[in-house]
Amino acid sequence: MPNDTTSAADAKSTGYGLTVKQAAELMNVSERQIYKSGKLLASGRQDLIEAVEFGKMSLHAAFSALDTTPPRKDGLKALVRAWNAATVEERVVFKDAVSKLSAADVEPQICSRR
Repeated sequence: MPNDTTSAADAKSTGYGLTVKQAAELMNVSERQIYKSGKLLASGRQDLIEAVEFGKMSLHAAFSALDTTPPRKDGLKALVRAWNAATVEERVVFKDAVSKLSAADVEPQICSRR
């Protein structure tokens, strides 16, 4: 069992891992943030994890979204299916609409959801 003189690396390598309190002290954050980040990582929600990592969403907002938003489906596959099913005219309309978008229009809208 790790004692007070055992480093974080030693505790993990011996199979004991860190307690929430130890991790919070080590990273100078609250125990609640450790809990929330653990739940977020365990959820596997890459859309929310990446939003937090890149500063697009706070940890609190991502944690709150875990229970309120469904996991994001593979948008690329859906887009490809829609493109393949579209007529030539629909593809022309789509290309025209995309060419008129600004960079701000195509940024992820994760932060604007409340």
